[in-house]
Amino acid sequence: MLNKPQLFLDGLSMLAYLKLHGIALRYGWGVVEAQGQDALSVVTVAPYSSDWQPDMAKAQRIAAQTLAVGYGFIPRTQLSQQMGLEHNFSDDGYLRASANAWQQSSEPHVHLAGDMGGIRGGEAAMLSGRIAALSILMQRGVLSNEAALQRRQGYERKLASILRFRGAVDRYTARGAGQVELPKGDTVICRCEHTTRNDIERALSQGVQDMASLKMRTRVSMGDCQGRMCVGYCSDRLRQATGRKDVGWIRPRFPLDPIPFSAFPPSDQEVSQHD
Repeated sequence: MLNKPQLFLDGLSMLAYLKLHGIALRYGWGVVEAQGQDALSVVTVAPYSSDWQPDMAKAQRIAAQTLAVGYGFIPRTQLSQQMGLEHNFSDDGYLRASANAWQQSSEPHVHLAGDMGGIRGGEAAMLSGRIAALSILMQRGVLSNEAALQRRQGYERKLASILRFRGAVDRYTARGAGQVELPKGDTVICRCEHTTRNDIERALSQGVQDMASLKMRTRVSMGDCQGRMCVGYCSDRLRQATGRKDVGWIRPRFPLDPIPFSAFPPSDQEVSQHD
């Protein structure tokens, strides 16, 4: 953690803020159930084992009106998939766009920056953007190969430091194998299509072994959000069931994000603008 002292200090500052305001922190605990009639009223939490198995004998119920749950981040690759670029799977099983040392994709004139190539944080995203800019300047003859390489190496040293820090964070926050067992059978996994865990388990028992087949059998990811809420669980469960790292991914479709009708001007306003 001391590899990035400022980030480490920022984290300590956040913890101090929570403590100062009397907000309790429970390490090794997690949410196992949320209940309420028409609205959230009670959350059940329990201590987890190292592989995320909850100890329900020690579970506690807490009155609550708001619940926020996070199990990590997934690279957003919708645009890179639509462009037909090459992708691969990260160690945690999620799809990411492939890039070389110059941040070039499989299409030499398409450069990648940010988390679509893997979740590494904001500072790393900016550095990858600077490397991509160097590559573009080099391609256009604005920078010589030697000058661009020298600058890139400086950015890469900073990136290496970030990745060492990120590796420590990832190891500390890694999802345990028991995570996929947390939802009960009637828990809704795909909110858009109201697909439950029982539906997914039934499809697996019928021989489904990849994301595309699971989508066809259960309709997961066929709603407006295109799997943003359910793809993580579906990927984890498929990889657990098949023992494979590559179980496919959700294919995006346009529009990549739902567009409300309010985003479009009234027809009479559009006509007057053209007049």
